[in-house]
Amino acid sequence: MESETKYIYSMEFSNAQRLEVSELHMALKEAGLRASNSNIGMFMRDIFYRGFNEYRKELVKDDC
Repeated sequence: MESETKYIYSMEFSNAQRLEVSELHMALKEAGLRASNSNIGMFMRDIFYRGFNEYRKELVKDDC
């Protein structure tokens, strides 16, 4: 049996950053670019790995 090690990273956001992340998350969900059942925690994890600006670019591409 293989054991998996899960690494936990703390992410601290200011209130302004949390609001910005939340607004982007909702906009992506409304545009159909995120699953409707995704939550802000999942999105913050993805931001950590992919990068916030990459999601912004995706939203801009969809608007064109």
